[in-house]
Amino acid sequence: MKRFIQREIETRIAYLLIEQDVAPHATIVVDVEDGAFVLSIVNANNY
Repeated sequence: MKRFIQREIETRIAYLLIEQDVAPHATIVVDVEDGAFVLSIVNANNY
């Protein structure tokens, strides 16, 4: 189970980093909605 979760999240984070401009020191929030992982970016300047 641990490897499945790591693989799923790491793959999604990699695609997110490739597809979007993620600022240095940004935080990637991982959540679950309707049984699927959902990632969102919170930039450091939003705090």
